[in-house]
Amino acid sequence: MYAYEKYADYSQAILPAYFLQLKIFFMKQRIIPFLAALLMILLLQGCQKQQVNPEATATSTKQAIKLPASRVALSQTQVFIRKWTEWVLARDYSEAPWDDATGAKQYAGQPYATGTMMLAGGSSPDLVTRDITISLSQYQQVFFPLVNFLSYWNDCYPGHPDNGNVPPGAVSSFITEALNGKRTIVLNWDGQSLITDKLKDFRSNSEYWQFSIHPSWDNGCIATATTLYVDGFWAKVPLSLGTHTLEIAGDADIRRIKTPFSNHVIYHITVTN
Repeated sequence: MYAYEKYADYSQAILPAYFLQLKIFFMKQRIIPFLAALLMILLLQGCQKQQVNPEATATSTKQAIKLPASRVALSQTQVFIRKWTEWVLARDYSEAPWDDATGAKQYAGQPYATGTMMLAGGSSPDLVTRDITISLSQYQQVFFPLVNFLSYWNDCYPGHPDNGNVPPGAVSSFITEALNGKRTIVLNWDGQSLITDKLKDFRSNSEYWQFSIHPSWDNGCIATATTLYVDGFWAKVPLSLGTHTLEIAGDADIRRIKTPFSNHVIYHITVTN
């Protein structure tokens, strides 16, 4: 099930869509249920109801994308958030790691050959249990979202702004609002909670950046450029030899359309030499 709200901003129609379990098609466009716990995809649509031609490469006479400049250097968490997002969007849509009943989809396309392994969350409140094996000589920690939102936009969609960007308020207002307030966040390692009293310590965003996503996410359309922004609650956990249980869960409250979301995933992780 899903819900959406349409409103006008800067003469653009912003269509935020929220997903729990199913692939949703809106205005004949594939909109992806992209979640770690929850991922919201804001797709720009113009006033025209126009279908993307999956056989055509998106061409554009628009100006080069102008992203808001970062005020400071990215933190390590922000770098990881971007790498995590690229890990998901670089692969074919059918291999999305949130849609993984066993753990088998967690291995493909890892952005780092050593050091940090990325893991995905779930896409619904239903508990998902996954079993994975990690070599400690290859990866010494895992990084994952507890609950997060993704927004992206590109020229595969009618009404794409000439400068390739969206007014930040049109994006961040939904994301910030849904993640703010009292949240239920679970992060247990071998039965012990790793959550501190300050949930804000787990909150971070990616800032704006560009990345070439796999065409399958846009129904086969090849965008000239894709701009992304991600926000959420994130964690990294150091690994040690043995068998471990990682439990993650989180919720978000999309108050504008009265649509709550939560997810729950348990990983059984065998760490070998």
